[in-house]
Amino acid sequence: MARPKVEVPRTGEERDLIIQEFTEAWNHYRHIESARAKHLGIFFAVFAASLGICATLLKTQGLDNPLMISTALFILLLVSILSLWSRT
Repeated sequence: MARPKVEVPRTGEERDLIIQEFTEAWNHYRHIESARAKHLGIFFAVFAASLGICATLLKTQGLDNPLMISTALFILLLVSILSLWSRT
């Protein structure tokens, strides 16, 4: 299969247009990546806080209390479901 021939822009205006399009695409990519990093930071903060709450619940109430175990598991399950939902 032969590669299609790509014409090189001949005028300065066409080159400027291509450079402008590339710059806009690059800025959009950087914006998406910074938004992704912010969302990941928030998610990990919430996840760490929920782990702390679960550890405190289990430490204070003990592992023999089934209500506290189920509450801790529910909190971890809820955070996991929210993380899957936020991907879409």
